[in-house]
Amino acid sequence: MSNAKGNLWLIPNALGTHSAGLHPKEAALLAHIRHWIVETPGACLPIAAQLSGERFPDHWVLEHGRLDPYFQQQILETWKQGLDIGLITDAGLPAIADPGSRIVAMAHQASVAVRPLTGPSSLMLALMSSGLNGQRFKFLGYLEKNPEERKKQLQKMGPYIESSGETHLFIETPYRAAAVLNDVLRFVSPNLMLCLAVDLHTENQSILTQTIANWKRKAPEFKKQELVFLLGRF
Repeated sequence: MSNAKGNLWLIPNALGTHSAGLHPKEAALLAHIRHWIVETPGACLPIAAQLSGERFPDHWVLEHGRLDPYFQQQILETWKQGLDIGLITDAGLPAIADPGSRIVAMAHQASVAVRPLTGPSSLMLALMSSGLNGQRFKFLGYLEKNPEERKKQLQKMGPYIESSGETHLFIETPYRAAAVLNDVLRFVSPNLMLCLAVDLHTENQSILTQTIANWKRKAPEFKKQELVFLLGRF
C-alpha cells in the first residue's frame, strides 16, 4: 500500500437562515472529496452532495460523536490511499461544541494533515456580541444535569467571575434551557451580567446582555430554541 496520506477537511455548516455558505474558493477546494463523515445525514449529506457533485456521497455517520471501530479502520485505510475526507456536523464548526474531536485526534495520530475552513461559531458570535470580556473567557459545555450539583456549580462560578472578570460561556439543550436559566437567576449574584444569545443567524435571533437583577424582573420563555449563556461583568 502507498505511504501517501490524504487530508481531513473540517467543513462548517450553517447555524440558521442567515449563515453564509462556503466561499466559492473554499468550495472549489472540496470538489474532489468522495468520502465524508457526517453527524446527521439529513443535515449534512445535502452539503456533501452539492460540494462533490454526487447524488449519494459515500459517508460514515457519527453516533454520539463516535465511530464504530470498523468504520475507523476504513477511514484510516482511506487516508493511507491518499484520499481526502470531509467532516461536517449539523451546525457551526466541527469539534467546537459539536462532535468530531475524536476524528481530528485520529487524523493527528495518523499524521494526516487537518485543514479547517472558516465558518460560523455560535460561541464566538455570542461572545463578540455580548459586551463581556473577550480577552479572558472559558467555555464550560453543558452545566451539571443534577439540580443540586448545578446549584453548587453556579454558586462557585459567580464569585470567581466577580473576582477575575473572566467570561463563562455554556450551552443547554432546548428542553432544559428554562430550568438552567431559572437556576442562574436564583444562584448567581444579581450584580453580574448575563447575556442570552438565542437562535443565532435565524429570523428569531435575539442577543441581550443585562444584570441578573434585570433578568429576574422579566425572565424570557424558551420554546425549543438554541441558546448560549454568557456570565461576566462589564
